[in-house]
Amino acid sequence: SRTWSTYYGGGANDFGYGLAIDANNDIFICGTTEGSNNLATFGAVQVSYGGGTKDGFVTKFSPCTPLININPTSNS
Repeated sequence: SRTWSTYYGGGANDFGYGLAIDANNDIFICGTTEGSNNLATFGAVQVSYGGGTKDGFVTKFSPCTPLININPTSNS
């Protein structure tokens, strides 16, 4: 049965390309976004869209607290 779920994405094209689960059941997703909103969280390495055609991201979800951190990186 489903324990928890969440929505992840912004207002433009967002693509997940990789997914991993660690020993603590944390879920890591990496991908790209063409959007300029809704992906970065406070305290991230880059908190806003860096421009260019796409930004990359890595995010971590934990069963205890669904949204942990998002770190977009610029790809001009």
